[in-house]
Amino acid sequence: MKSVTRHAVRSIVRFASVVGLSFVIVACAELTDGGSTPPIDHVPADSVIEIVGTIEGESTRDSVTDFELTDGRRIPVDFSLKRRVGPPGGSPAILVVGKDDRGDWAAVIGHQDGTPEGCYVLNELGYDLGGSIAIAGVSWRKAPGFTTPREVPQRLQPYEQGARFCLNENAQVEEVLAP
Repeated sequence: MKSVTRHAVRSIVRFASVVGLSFVIVACAELTDGGSTPPIDHVPADSVIEIVGTIEGESTRDSVTDFELTDGRRIPVDFSLKRRVGPPGGSPAILVVGKDDRGDWAAVIGHQDGTPEGCYVLNELGYDLGGSIAIAGVSWRKAPGFTTPREVPQRLQPYEQGARFCLNENAQVEEVLAP
């Protein structure tokens, strides 16, 4: 009887080990799958753009950044009260302040070498929403002359990874630049 019990225990241990190893292999495969694009986790409501302007200078004290715009306006932005959208871009850059269903937000979107004049670039994954594109958690309206070198994806589907989104001086998506 002891040999049967030991044999049963060994079989259970082997089975549990195989199941555990299989789980680890599947979990690692999921983490390393770079070919699949994640689904959109939140479909942002249309944004209300409150301020857009070209940044001429800025200064920071505590969590407040004072932006001096080329038209003479001085806009204080408290990033402890507004969510920061996307990483700050290169120069020249525009300041965009808005609000949506998740609250107030602000973005500094800069020009990128090799892109058209007047193009402010968001280098983030974008999902088509029809008349707008969800980029960095914000719904950005498409400009009246919107263009893209590739086919526009179906609603809620992502644009090609590596695509760059060119915003105009009105903070509208003017063009999608191919990767």
